[in-house]
Amino acid sequence: MTETKVAVITGASSGIGFALAKALAADGYKVITVSRRTAPIEPLVAQYGAEKVIALPVDISEPANVVSLREKLTELLPDGKIHLLFNNAGQACTNYATDAPHDEVERCFKINFYAPVNITRELASFLINAQGTIVFTGSVAATVPFPITTIYSASKAALHQYAKILHIEMRIYGVRVINAVTGGVRTDIGDRHTLPETSRMNFPEGIAAYEYSMNFFSGFKFMDPDVYAKRLLKDVYSSSDPIFVYRGKLASILSWAVSLSPLWLTEWAVIKKFKLGPLVKHFKNKRNQKPTGVSGASPKQS
Repeated sequence: MTETKVAVITGASSGIGFALAKALAADGYKVITVSRRTAPIEPLVAQYGAEKVIALPVDISEPANVVSLREKLTELLPDGKIHLLFNNAGQACTNYATDAPHDEVERCFKINFYAPVNITRELASFLINAQGTIVFTGSVAATVPFPITTIYSASKAALHQYAKILHIEMRIYGVRVINAVTGGVRTDIGDRHTLPETSRMNFPEGIAAYEYSMNFFSGFKFMDPDVYAKRLLKDVYSSSDPIFVYRGKLASILSWAVSLSPLWLTEWAVIKKFKLGPLVKHFKNKRNQKPTGVSGASPKQS
């Protein structure tokens, strides 16, 4: 009897995760989705049956919930095998670095970094038993310095390096690790909000630059999640063992452009492309202004 392979997907209620769940169920996998919301998965459960698609309501931002997830999977999978683990759940966080409050930073890292680290640790035995594959939904933001994505980019950069070393460590057990460096994909992960009133950028040029950065990608035609999932699964099903694969709009181009360019050139291009020049000029002029009532005479030497 042919073994039914098992795939576990976090953040499967929409976007990339939902597209992966659909594609894997169609490919014959037993799919276990892990999301805070399970209602969006119900059509897949109805289509493939409750034995084939299982939707688990879990808030993976809390470590205790991840331990409970492992215990639940131990009940559901008596042979102790997971063939594919997709650490896909993500949290957008859009702000200037100096405007991001601690709770926003913590929330971003909890979902984007701590959760996949905790899940990988807790489910490692399942992957080792199956000699399976761990996939992370990474981001070009891990290496490309997009303005107002400081915290998000930092969380993805941490994941980027984690996956890179995990690839070495898990090879010992015959487990593959793939970091899908993701470019533009049409999802609802966006974090849109106005500039905080307390921001030091709260002046006309600052507001204009913030709004321009916030809307920069709105005119781009991003990749459909179903197309992304199909291409990523082709990488996953391949017998090769890459650590990085590049999928989504502009993923390869942007990643390679940054890796081959000196930092000064990358910064110049970002400042120009995101129209940050007026901000640089504004603060330069402000620094050069003399305080009111202060003469240009040098202070007396004591």
